[in-house]
Amino acid sequence: MFASFVLLDDDIGRAALANYFERHIDVAKTHKLGFILESPTWRASPDWGRKLGRSREEIDKLNAEAIYLIRTLRNRHESEVLPLVISGCIGPRGNGHVPGELMNAGKSQEYHSRQTNALAEARLEPT
Repeated sequence: MFASFVLLDDDIGRAALANYFERHIDVAKTHKLGFILESPTWRASPDWGRKLGRSREEIDKLNAEAIYLIRTLRNRHESEVLPLVISGCIGPRGNGHVPGELMNAGKSQEYHSRQTNALAEARLEPT
């Protein structure tokens, strides 16, 4: 039942995530490379949220909090020699490592649209 989005629940977890990203940003900065800040939202999807005892509204908020965190880091560190790209991690529906029920494009869009909308509509400040 591992899910990194649970680290967004409190200041200690958010600090751990920020530290994780900052270490990678430092490596990219040292080598004058860009870096992709991928949101810690793997399993922040409806089925996994329910399995982890989270309401859909809580999952929406955590998806938005994840984008706020990495957007803050990008704003703090990005420069001409250090491009930072934000990537929103979507899903999975099932295990993520073992394919279960395969979805067609329509079912996939229906299932993942709530999470993609939460990520896309994330504001500049935490909710």
